Amino acid sequence: MEGINETTIKTAKGSYAVIDFLADKALQPRRQSLDDPEKTLAFATLQIVDKSYVTELERYVADNNLTVDMNRFASGEGCILLHHNEMSQELELRAEKTLGEPITFYSLDAYGAQESNAANYGKGSLACAGYMDMTEKYFPELQTTSFGNNINYFIMTKKAFEKLGFPEKTFDISFDIEESEDDAVINQKLVQLIQKENQKVGIMDTFYLEANYTLLESEQNRIDTANIILGGLSLVILVIGIMNYGNMLSAVLSVRRKEIAVMQSLGLTKSQLWRMIFYEGIGYWVILILATLIAGSPVIWLLGKAIKSKLLYFKFIYPWKLLFIISVVMFIICFMFSSATYLKNRNLTDELRRTDD
Repeated sequence: MEGINETTIKTAKGSYAVIDFLADKALQPRRQSLDDPEKTLAFATLQIVDKSYVTELERYVADNNLTVDMNRFASGEGCILLHHNEMSQELELRAEKTLGEPITFYSLDAYGAQESNAANYGKGSLACAGYMDMTEKYFPELQTTSFGNNINYFIMTKKAFEKLGFPEKTFDISFDIEESEDDAVINQKLVQLIQKENQKVGIMDTFYLEANYTLLESEQNRIDTANIILGGLSLVILVIGIMNYGNMLSAVLSVRRKEIAVMQSLGLTKSQLWRMIFYEGIGYWVILILATLIAGSPVIWLLGKAIKSKLLYFKFIYPWKLLFIISVVMFIICFMFSSATYLKNRNLTDELRRTDD
């Protein structure tokens, strides 16, 4: 189809199956992580990964020293269960002990049958090669059909998938359009193509179109509103902080007026007074920046992690540029307050003498 950048095309293929939490020891950690740990039969997604992805996964496992049986996985004898930060540390330790345990997959017909008859719909078994968290920072990017909590998502090689005998389905096709093309025009062509293809397939194989640019447009108002609210709140906090800083600096120097007058009478020059006030202002500025880095950074990181657990597409980026801009602004403010304080106190000795007279 014209207008599509073919180099950006990614596909996700595999099938759907049923698993039995009671029958397989390897699934017990997963069962305990679910919202409904009493569940027995559940749906599962089986996705095929190619050799290049297996290589990436092997490198990731080796670099992070993870307990995953990549030899069994790469040879087509095992599968890996993916999750989205749903396993506690205790459950992760239990999951490590299930390596090599069999996981049996059943056809979808097993879900409607009685639990005692589920074994009649078995398609095959694969060894558990491990559990992996997809939300980890350096986890290899994977084109998936779905994401979120409480989804039983398995990946396996083509060889392992063929052993199970499930019909191969195309879960997802993603791509970008050429920059010179009109989004709306390409979107309309895709709608017509999908409608035509859906007339040839069953309801379980129906295609759906999801245009990311329309999703972004629909959410833009919320994004803009959130930016205005958070930006306004940040501005108010910044102004309050500046006022507090100015008041504190003025109060400290007001208490020290006599001290400064004594030093001036003993020979403190105006340039020395300026340096003293300026360096004190810089000291407060350094303390502010260090407090932001030491105390503020962990708060921002924890907040980003909390949002990531709820919004899997969220990507945390530390605001280095904004921190630099704020640092420069605060430095200028410190300089201005120091200058104002210096001008107010540079002839303090003369003022005190006139007051005494």
